[in-house]
Amino acid sequence: MSASRDDIVRHLADTLQPESIADACPQGLQVEGRDSVDAVAFAVSVCEEVIRAAAAFGAGMLVVHHGMFWDRDPRVLRGAAKGRVKALLGHDISLLCYHLCLDCHETLGNNARFADLLDLQDRVPFGSYHGRYIGVLGRLADSCAPQTFAANVDALLEVPGPSALFLGGTRPVSRVAIVTGSAAGLLEQAAEAGADLYLTGEPGEGTFSLARELGLHMLAAGHYRTERLGPLALKERIEQRFAVRTTFIDIPNTV
Repeated sequence: MSASRDDIVRHLADTLQPESIADACPQGLQVEGRDSVDAVAFAVSVCEEVIRAAAAFGAGMLVVHHGMFWDRDPRVLRGAAKGRVKALLGHDISLLCYHLCLDCHETLGNNARFADLLDLQDRVPFGSYHGRYIGVLGRLADSCAPQTFAANVDALLEVPGPSALFLGGTRPVSRVAIVTGSAAGLLEQAAEAGADLYLTGEPGEGTFSLARELGLHMLAAGHYRTERLGPLALKERIEQRFAVRTTFIDIPNTV
């Protein structure tokens, strides 16, 4: 069985509404491949290793959270960028990227799925960025020590990797704010929102001192580790809607 490339692109655009939030990259189709696909691969970030794995699976489409082109990049295809585009076009694979619109989606997003993983109750939007709330704030079913919370998160995540706990005192954790990825800059928003702990991917250089001064715990559980859930949710979505084979290509990194 197969599906139209453009039908999948339209479905994901209708679902994720990429035009609803400003981003530093083109969201949606970034590189056009074959018209019809019978297999779709998903990953957190595009790289040649991911593209080769997608090709080995027979994928005609690769859907990622972190794509090829960013506003800060030069508009010249050379080096790694040339190699990636050459690999995509050589295997006639379409590349699709959904960044902030996937982070903030209320059911398929990285933050919503992380809140599901933690079974957060009484959820409200959190984390203002580019005029939109991209994260989630909610309450644990049972409060616990921050060290216990960090251990529970590590046990829930399927990929081993870096996890750093920054203590803001000794209070237990009940209210948790989440913005996955590289969002240490929202630590003060989490304190203002009344969170006991802020969960994100990467720490900032000043995280230790700021968390202590705000009296707020912060857990940096890894950029890659915290942003697998959205692409996995998209994989489930495409499996349900289209008659195509799917795979998730897991290539963890230490960030």
